[in-house]
Amino acid sequence: MDDIILKKKSYLDDIRERRERYAALTASSNSVIIKPSIAPELKKRSDMLKQILDDTK
Repeated sequence: MDDIILKKKSYLDDIRERRERYAALTASSNSVIIKPSIAPELKKRSDMLKQILDDTK
């Protein structure tokens, strides 16, 4: 009986570990995907702020 419980526990631990690895993987790949799409917007805002600063001089 204990053998079955131990097998089930190790199976559940394995699933939990895989789920955590998958979550970490998708989180890191999502951040890689998001960064390039934000970059043009940040550059545009940066240029706009530089223009405003130049105009106020």
